Formats: sequence, structure tokens, C-alpha cells
Amino acid sequence: MVGIMLPPRAIVRPDWLVIADGYLGVTEIPGPSSNGVILQWARDAGGWIRQFFTNDDIAWCALFANACLEKAGIEGTHSLAAASFVTWGVALDAPHLGAILTFTRPGGNHVGFYLGETETHYLVRGGNQSNSVRDAWLLKRRLTSMRWPAARPVPAGEGQLWLTAAGAIVEGDMA
Repeated sequence: MVGIMLPPRAIVRPDWLVIADGYLGVTEIPGPSSNGVILQWARDAGGWIRQFFTNDDIAWCALFANACLEKAGIEGTHSLAAASFVTWGVALDAPHLGAILTFTRPGGNHVGFYLGETETHYLVRGGNQSNSVRDAWLLKRRLTSMRWPAARPVPAGEGQLWLTAAGAIVEGDMA
């Protein structure tokens, strides 16, 4: 008898994360040139950000998070500071796919979107992770906040996605 593979539990990807998916691989350009996509996020942000952000050598993780949220119709923080997300939206006790996570890092902070976790790390999709939009494993002990847009209901039920080190959903998270 052949075993039946169960499909992963129904997981709804928030629209801001779907938007972030479309930017995977966007990379800053070293030196005086800059990636036009990253500069466009700053132009779209307007105000002081449009004036200040003139080169992709400037930290842009919060610019990316805000751009994805704004394109999903959600008001972001209007800031280039990752720490601006620490009090934004509503606090979560446990993560859900797409939650906005902030972290400490040498010299500042970082922000990105929750994709899953292991016992010691979160898998985060973010901008300016090794100078590009990509997924990265970040130590849980660096976490400073876990937030959700106030304008959107927090998904019901279990939100944590347990992953293998390779990023695959752990069997315990199967329906």
C-alpha cells in the first residue's frame, strides 16, 4: 500500500508578502550608481524620504518593508528607520506568515517579513539583506518586536511555521 502525502495546511499569504515575492533578487548597485527599483520606492514614498534617499548605499530595509505595505494599501511608518516598526501596527504574541519582525544588528536595527522558523532562527524576507531582497535566517535572540498591520485582521489559529534548516515546512505543520 502506498502512503498518502497530505498537502500543507492552508496557508494564506498576505498581499504585502506576495508583493515582496515579486522583488526577490532586487540588488543594490555598488559604487555611485543605484538600482532604479530601489530609488523608485523612495520616490513613491515622497516627502523627506524622496529628498534624502538618493543612493542605494543608504540602509533600505525599512524602505522595502514600507514599499510593500504601501503597495498593498496599508499605511507604513513613513520612515527609513527599521526601529520605526517596533511600535507600528499591533503586537503579536506569536508570528503569522508575513508578520513584520524587527531585530537588533550591529550599528542599528533591521526589519523584514516572517516566513517561518526553527528552534533558534527566524526565516525572514527583507530588503537590504546582503544588499538585496532575499530570505535570510536571523537569530531569535535578536528579535525586538513582532507586529501586524492594524488595518488587517490577525489570522485566526496557529500562525507559526516550523521549518527545516533547508526552509521546508516541518511535517508537524501538515494538515
